[in-house]
Amino acid sequence: MSFQRPTLHARLPVVGAALVLALALQTTVLNAVAIGEVKPDLVLVVAICVGLLAGPGAGAVCGAAAGLLEGYAQGLHLGSLGVSRTVAAFVAGTVETHLMRDKVVVPAATVLMGSLVAHVVYFVLAPELPIARPLRIAVVESLYNMLLTPPVYLALARWGFIYRR
Repeated sequence: MSFQRPTLHARLPVVGAALVLALALQTTVLNAVAIGEVKPDLVLVVAICVGLLAGPGAGAVCGAAAGLLEGYAQGLHLGSLGVSRTVAAFVAGTVETHLMRDKVVVPAATVLMGSLVAHVVYFVLAPELPIARPLRIAVVESLYNMLLTPPVYLALARWGFIYRR
């Protein structure tokens, strides 16, 4: 008899479909809710939620896929987006091991911090001057991402993962 608690394993087709759906929504519907030129980054929200649910390894893989998808769709800074999303989802996965992720407030706060981390890494890899504009975009986008977290997190927790021993 084993007393190990069951671990979460991602259903890869569901997570892949969530990334593609997030990219489709981000490039079409979410353009309508943009404030100025700032719109939420739903692909990043999905990657951070996967990291929070499944741990740092799965988060890093999902973050890399998210960054490459997003970079390919935008047509610029493919590597910078890939690395920044990988780091953010990996960091969210390490948070998973230290916090209770059962409350929706924890994922929302993690997405807020993860989005800021992704913007910092992206700015270091692909700097844009003057710094005031990217800083304002990073803060507003991170707040947008935090507001989108509850439905994304709950949907992924419900359909995207299974328990295995």
